[in-house]
Amino acid sequence: MILAEQTMNQAVRLPLSNDKGIQGGLIGQILLAKQKIAIFDLPRIAECQLEYGLRFGEAALKLGLLTSQDIQTALSEQFDFPVLAEAGRIHRQVVCAYDPYSPQAEAVRSARTQLLLHWLDGNRKLVAIVPADDDTQHGELFSANLAVTLAQASLQVLVIDANLRQPTQHALFDVAQGQGLADCLAARARVPEVVRAVEGLDNLHLLQGGTIAPNPQELLSKPLFAEILQQASAHYDAVIVVSAALSQPSDMHLVATRARGAILVATRNHTRLKPLLGAKAKLQSSGVHLIGVVLND
Repeated sequence: MILAEQTMNQAVRLPLSNDKGIQGGLIGQILLAKQKIAIFDLPRIAECQLEYGLRFGEAALKLGLLTSQDIQTALSEQFDFPVLAEAGRIHRQVVCAYDPYSPQAEAVRSARTQLLLHWLDGNRKLVAIVPADDDTQHGELFSANLAVTLAQASLQVLVIDANLRQPTQHALFDVAQGQGLADCLAARARVPEVVRAVEGLDNLHLLQGGTIAPNPQELLSKPLFAEILQQASAHYDAVIVVSAALSQPSDMHLVATRARGAILVATRNHTRLKPLLGAKAKLQSSGVHLIGVVLND
């Protein structure tokens, strides 16, 4: 699941002014609105553009008025490509939200491309992410980063944290811990009441795990779980369902069979091959399509 993608140039050639008299076109308006530059900076930027043949952002950068992060954030807004500022509260390891052109983010974007090409379509919107190791961190981080890249592709995305034993997605996305999937399955809450938007990331929403329940397997066995997934598929372009690890086979199997498609997340020099192959065989015998295996270093 490795596929190179072209990255967006850091700066784009823009006219010196538009019909509103603001140099730099839309990017200039965005930077002014964010108070990264002031009106009295515009003549200096325009003069620098003319003298050196630079783009608007390059000229402002040369003059020391902006940082590279300022330009990237403005470009992200201009191209409807949400990227967070460095001071964001979302976990730093959700790297696709902060640095979408890093090698780590490019690897996740490659997985996204494969997912879009070979699985996600109008009828298949559910994807179960299954960590292969007891330490589920890699699987949880991959789930969060994959969801961000799908949202950056202008898809409406819902993350459902179905690891009811150790839910973590709310912490990764800096969503206040509260009621979630477990509470909905226990008829203590309704899904529309507990789904939360992820601040700063347009198109991305979260249904967190919710209250830690003593009976996660029984909750996931309920027909209501399938109904929730079906309703989510009707309202979102992609639904990422985060599963418990292979070491919780009943939980994992219930989640994957409901989603019908699964990605296994393994760790190089750590994940044992025999349990991984056993899980693959069990999922496939249950009619689950194994979309792919992600190997983390």
